[in-house]
Amino acid sequence: MFALSPSQEAVWLHEQLLEGSLTCQSTVVVDLWGYLSTDALGRALTDTCARHRGLRLELVPSEAGVLPGQRVDDHAVPRVRRVDLSRKSDPGAAFTELLAAEAATPIDPYEAPLMRWTLVRLDRLHHRVIHVGHHLVHDGRSFDIMLREVFECYHIRTTKSSPGAAPIARPARSYEEYVAELNGFDNRYRRAQAMEFWREELEGAAFGLPLPWLDRTGTRRRGVAGRLRQAVDAGLAARLRELSRDQGHTPFTTLLALFAELLRLHTSLDDLVIGTAVDNRPMGHRKTIGRFENNLPLRLRPNGTSPARSAVDGVSDALFRCLPHQHLPVRKPVCAWARPTAGRRGKPLLPGVMFSSLGAQLPQVDLPQLGYSLFERYGADTPRCDLDVVLLPYDRRVGGPGMTLVWNYDRDVFSEGDVELLASRLEHLLHGYLADPTAPFASTAHEATALPLSAAAAPDREPSMRLFGTSGQQPTPQALPLPTGGGPNWAQPRRLVTESRRIRLWPVAEQRQVPGGAAADDPLVEVVGEGWRVVLEHDRFVQSSHFFHVGGHSLLVVRLAAWLEPRLGHRPPLKVLLQNPVLRDQVEALREIAEERDLAHGR
Repeated sequence: MFALSPSQEAVWLHEQLLEGSLTCQSTVVVDLWGYLSTDALGRALTDTCARHRGLRLELVPSEAGVLPGQRVDDHAVPRVRRVDLSRKSDPGAAFTELLAAEAATPIDPYEAPLMRWTLVRLDRLHHRVIHVGHHLVHDGRSFDIMLREVFECYHIRTTKSSPGAAPIARPARSYEEYVAELNGFDNRYRRAQAMEFWREELEGAAFGLPLPWLDRTGTRRRGVAGRLRQAVDAGLAARLRELSRDQGHTPFTTLLALFAELLRLHTSLDDLVIGTAVDNRPMGHRKTIGRFENNLPLRLRPNGTSPARSAVDGVSDALFRCLPHQHLPVRKPVCAWARPTAGRRGKPLLPGVMFSSLGAQLPQVDLPQLGYSLFERYGADTPRCDLDVVLLPYDRRVGGPGMTLVWNYDRDVFSEGDVELLASRLEHLLHGYLADPTAPFASTAHEATALPLSAAAAPDREPSMRLFGTSGQQPTPQALPLPTGGGPNWAQPRRLVTESRRIRLWPVAEQRQVPGGAAADDPLVEVVGEGWRVVLEHDRFVQSSHFFHVGGHSLLVVRLAAWLEPRLGHRPPLKVLLQNPVLRDQVEALREIAEERDLAHGR
């Protein structure tokens, strides 16, 4: 048994916070056209799992009761189910129903392998593979590595006269070796250097954005995701690629700069933190299957008055400045130096807004009498943050080598119309940048305040970017009030609260009265307060103290729950502890749970 990697710890924590959700699973559908040997494909998957120990990992409960460990199950074999829909009256509709059911079926992380395949026959010459995998054992790059090797094994098995094991070399290093390297002396020194870098980079940064939609007080967060696809046709995508290449950028950095400007226009902030997913693979593990992905908190400073090309330069500089330090788990710098922001509880595992690129493409392997393509990457129904935009840089479903922007959002915060409005304004900024990259963003944005729909859609031509909501239909936008006069400013009016007084921290026992009438010698207050003292290793807090403001972070919440379990007679849910980071609120939430348990047991 060995420990989880920092990337795996983040996945596990998300799963604990969103109990019952499928945010830590991914579903990918691959189209197969031509003559397929289903037996050979199944054996190719078995060969690949046998070579990669990372595909046979499973969690093991920890004796300490905090974070679980993991181990390799040498006897695990892939789960492959075959379904024939070719005789259905409507195979397409039947497949849609099957896909939804597969995506909604959870994977047990304590039983390897943490993935399953469903091989679906739609026609004699048309099959689809539904892959459902847990993020604990692979990320996007790992899936592409696995699929390449499956196809290579399939090619060997269908072209050799002998059906023996596929002679493909094992990866140079395993995921277990990667975890061991993380705990080595050299890596500890690199982590210390990275912490110092992130301290200077993020000190005083705000990780939540005061977007108009995020200031809906009293909104109950149910953790329900919405999804809007913004298709970029091949012509516009080609122009973006060409200009980005000429300017020494990539389409991703260009769009990220436009996205930062969009947020500036809606918040009036010129100091933003936007998260972005990075590969985070060290040398020697380029072909290792496992969870490596990390999320970088990029601190960007758009101003709207400089030439747009300079803004893109600034984003590229920020990205390349941060990439050498991508190995440090994002929650450490976030918890250490993030400035609390109104509308967000505690300090997050992720920035509230993210913009990433899914750069990997399907592997190019020549299969005999068989062609394949990506049909769908099916996202989770639970949002990992308030707004998460993903760029698919090569999407042939939109006509040639187009692009797609997938807007994943929290439906308790944004409506589909809200997100459509943001998407259409991003499109407007893109057209303005392509027309004149030397002009300031502000000159382009001023014209967008009157555009409720696609800014590029002139009456005499089709729009070059199309919006498709979760339902697959064109959404109806919701008009948002915009301020008038004084140039573009898409931020809703908001109250600014300043606090000049300094708060002195005292131990719990020295605060004799808790607001609300609970005495400081309340046994539950003393138990929870003692738990704080143990995990924080100090007593400089009062009952109005915020756990994350006095040195706490997400892993310490896990340790707090483990410490409280034998003293309360049950393990308090992590979600309750994290959603009530103030000591007084935490005590009252635990009291309510105890009362409900007493009623359930007739006490």
